[in-house]
Amino acid sequence: HYSNEYWDLETDLATRRPTRISGGSRVLVRGTVPRAVARFAAVVCLGLAIAFGAILMGVLGGGVLVVAFVGLAIFVGWYYSTPPLKLKARGVGESAIVLVTAFLLPIFAYYLETSTLSLGLLQRAVPLALLAFSLTLATELPDREADRATGQMTLVARLGARKAVLVQGAFFAVGWLYVSLGLVGWRPYWGWAAVAASLPPLGVGLASARPSCRGDVVAMERLGLTSSLMLGYATLALSARYVFG
Repeated sequence: HYSNEYWDLETDLATRRPTRISGGSRVLVRGTVPRAVARFAAVVCLGLAIAFGAILMGVLGGGVLVVAFVGLAIFVGWYYSTPPLKLKARGVGESAIVLVTAFLLPIFAYYLETSTLSLGLLQRAVPLALLAFSLTLATELPDREADRATGQMTLVARLGARKAVLVQGAFFAVGWLYVSLGLVGWRPYWGWAAVAASLPPLGVGLASARPSCRGDVVAMERLGLTSSLMLGYATLALSARYVFG
């Protein structure tokens, strides 16, 4: 995040209407924090990540898989916005976020606890990956013009508002359906109650789609917020489903 703030300053400066989900934290734009501080913090966090990865490997005896998990997460996270790769500007930043957050993190945590890998866990991460991808697209929507103007060709900048909203909505709906189908058989009424609780953000998200296609920034912000809420709902619901049976 610190690295992203540092390298995104030009784009954040070009963002005319920042929202709660886009345009960066604005602390660098406003000059509240010197840009060099963000760079320093990013390097410190990178060093700590490498150090803790070494500790996990040495003290816990995690072996080569720990190196693979930690190394891949660090590599993708660092080069998400950092040159020369700058994955987000190449239209693959969204996939990079999903890879780390929806797959690497839960699978790595499971491996540390059990010293094994699980195909079942990988399958359970699929709906989270779908919703995480939809959330990433939603948060990029308000920034699409500033991204395009500064050469940050994210997937949304490449697709345009209308196509991006259609893709985002498809992932949002399929992710919700995947989670819901996995909950309906969960104990008497528990699953149905959980699905019912997800209907309000689903409805708001669907209602925000059409105005978002027309470039309505307020609707785009609402779409991003409901996508974030849906991802949180899915994480909690699936965790409860598989922990409590």
